[in-house]
Amino acid sequence: MSGGMSRQEAEEYVRTTPICLEVYYDIGRGLFAVESETADNIEIFNPYTGETVTKEEN
Repeated sequence: MSGGMSRQEAEEYVRTTPICLEVYYDIGRGLFAVESETADNIEIFNPYTGETVTKEEN
């Protein structure tokens, strides 16, 4: 709503717009996800350990 949308418009946008996520798994701790578009441009830190996540190239 801070982008100028009404509450109704914002709720409709959230309900109908998919968000692509990259999912990471920390063995023994759990999953966490980062928006795919953002993940390409930032350094990702594991929220459980604070360590930098190394991206594997496929």
